[in-house]
Amino acid sequence: MPSINISLRLAVYEDLKFYRDILNQASHKRVSFSDTIQRLLDTIEIKK
Repeated sequence: MPSINISLRLAVYEDLKFYRDILNQASHKRVSFSDTIQRLLDTIEIKK
């Protein structure tokens, strides 16, 4: 059981890093907020 817990945490951590990167790119490139939200929604759909 503990190994499942660890891998789940790792998966969540990877996702958070991924989303943080998208948000960082958006803030550096001055991408519009709605475009950023759309990208986040698209990636969430893809990951499902």
